[in-house]
Amino acid sequence: MPLRLIFLLLIVSGCRFQPVNMVNGGLVLIDSSLPADKAKFYHADEHTTGYPIYYMGPVADTIVLPSRPLSPYRKSADEAFDGDVPRAPADSAHLRIVVDTAFPLSGGIRYARFGCSKKAQATAVLDSIVYYKAVPVFLYNKGVGVFNIGKFGALNHIIMQARNESGNWQDVVRPPDYYCGTGASEQVLKAGEVAIAKLFLMDGDYTTTCRLKFRLWKDSVYSNVFPFVIDRRQLKKAL
Repeated sequence: MPLRLIFLLLIVSGCRFQPVNMVNGGLVLIDSSLPADKAKFYHADEHTTGYPIYYMGPVADTIVLPSRPLSPYRKSADEAFDGDVPRAPADSAHLRIVVDTAFPLSGGIRYARFGCSKKAQATAVLDSIVYYKAVPVFLYNKGVGVFNIGKFGALNHIIMQARNESGNWQDVVRPPDYYCGTGASEQVLKAGEVAIAKLFLMDGDYTTTCRLKFRLWKDSVYSNVFPFVIDRRQLKKAL
């Protein structure tokens, strides 16, 4: 199989908007996406998945998710957060994580392979665009400092845990590894703001309960426990 790059990109289908959820005391979330019933289940690739971030900003009565996730690459207009900016500790008093599986979203992944141009330069050649079913992940910064929550436009401190057949929590899905971060955007969540990412629903054969673990340095924050389906083989391989 040719080496592939995965770009996370939500594609707008016309101008259709569909209200998909009511969360956190009446927040209306509207997704600008392909209808979820037309999307596929995600097939986990080597126990990794992406959590593309679609919104970072104030908590509002209504939030419309844009047609694309946040840019994976740094822009000149991006706000800089130097060492003088206070950092919030990663604990449940400062960060709240909520996964809501009750309502459907979808997200698109662009699959590309490396090809060589006439000038012998490596370029990404688009193979296909596949839409996957997804659910929202909310991260609320309840502190006065900031959190570094992502890189390349996706969450990068999140591990999914599942209850195995013995009833114990087991790490089953980790974020992708990045071998080079040159030019990468960094997602920094400010005090009082919320980030909304997407978690792809998997094509699996083992129904269980899961939770997300946000780990930064020695601190960890856990999401709510939610029903989920994984591939049973994910329980056989230690991360």
